Amino acid sequence: MPPRHLIGIDLIRFSAAAFVLLFHLGAWLWLVPGVLSSSIVPLDFNELLPIARNGWIGVEIFFVVSGFVIAYSASEATSHGFARSRFLRLVPAAWICASLTLVASWVGGSKPLIELLPLYAKAVMFWPGGPWIDGVYWTLGIEIAFYAVVFGLLACRVWRFMPQIVGAIGLTSTAFQIAAWFLPSLAALTEKRAIQLALVNDGCLFALGTYLWLTLTVRATRVRLVMVAILSAGAVLEIIGHNDHFMRVMGISGGAGPALALFVGSVTLLVVSVLFNDRLADALGPRWVTAVRTAGLATYPLYLVHNVCGAVILMACVAIGYSPYQALLIAILGVLILALTVTLGAEPRLRSLLARLIPRRAAAREVLS
Repeated sequence: MPPRHLIGIDLIRFSAAAFVLLFHLGAWLWLVPGVLSSSIVPLDFNELLPIARNGWIGVEIFFVVSGFVIAYSASEATSHGFARSRFLRLVPAAWICASLTLVASWVGGSKPLIELLPLYAKAVMFWPGGPWIDGVYWTLGIEIAFYAVVFGLLACRVWRFMPQIVGAIGLTSTAFQIAAWFLPSLAALTEKRAIQLALVNDGCLFALGTYLWLTLTVRATRVRLVMVAILSAGAVLEIIGHNDHFMRVMGISGGAGPALALFVGSVTLLVVSVLFNDRLADALGPRWVTAVRTAGLATYPLYLVHNVCGAVILMACVAIGYSPYQALLIAILGVLILALTVTLGAEPRLRSLLARLIPRRAAAREVLS
C-alpha cells in the first residue's frame, strides 16, 4: 500500500511561493531600477518592506523541499519512470506559463515582441543560461541539475550510493559557504551560472532535504543526524550570503534574522508534518486535504506567473487610479486565479497529451509530484 500524501509538503510549498510573490511585487519591483516598467507608475510599499524584503527565502525553502521530494519519489523508480515523471511535471506548466508571461510582457510594453521571442524560446526549452522571458526561470536549471544527479544514479543502477553522492554535493557546497564566509570575494562566484548549475552554492539545501528524508522516513543514524547538522550550518551561511546580496542590490539594509526564522520555521513544519502526517490528514478531513493538495499543485504555476504577470496587473491598476496597495491586492488575486486556472484546466490537458506521446514503462511514484 503506497504511503499517504504528505500534506505538510503542500502547505510549505504554497507558503514558499507566497513569500517569493510578496518579495517580487512588494519589494523587488519598485526598488530595483530597470525591473520591467516600474518607473512608469509610482510605487511605494515602505510599510510592507520589513516583511516583503525577506520573501526571497522561499527559493531556499523550495530547494530543501525538492531534495526531500525527489529522493522520496525516486526511491522506487526506474530511470525512465523518473525522467518521464519529471518531464510531465515541469514541461506542461512551464510552456503554458511562459506563454502567459510572453503576452503579459508584450501588453505591458517591457520590450518589443521581436526581443521577447528569443527570451520566450529559452524559457520553453529550459535553456540553462539566461536571460529568460521571466527572471524566475533561473531556478529551473538548478532544479534540473539536481534531477540529473538523481537520474544518473538510477540509470547507472547505483541508487544505493545516493546518500554518499548527494552528501558529497552537500558537503562541497557547505565547504564553499564556509570559505566564502572567511573570503568574501568568493561570494561573487555565486553569480556565475556554471557555479549555480554545479550546485556549488545551493547543493547544501538539496542535500539537507535529502538527508531529512533519509532520517525521517528511512532510518535515523548518527551519521545522518550529523550530516543534517552540517548541512543546516551550510544552509544558514548560504542564507546570510544571499541576504547580503539582495539587500545590496535593492539598496536597503536588513539582517538575515527574519529570513532565517522563516526558513527554520518551514523546515520545522516539514519535520513535524512528516512525523504526524496521518493525524494532520485526519484532522483536516478529505475536503480540506483536497484543497491543500490543489494549493500544492498550484505552487509551480504560481511561481512562474507571479512576477511579470503580477507586475503588469499591478502597474495597470495603479495607472488607472488604484492606490499601490489596492493594486497589489488585485495583482495577487489575479495571479492566484491564473495559477489555479493553469493547474485545474490547461496544464492537465497538455500533460495528458504529452503523456500519450511518451512511452510508459514504470513511471516514478508521483505521490509528492
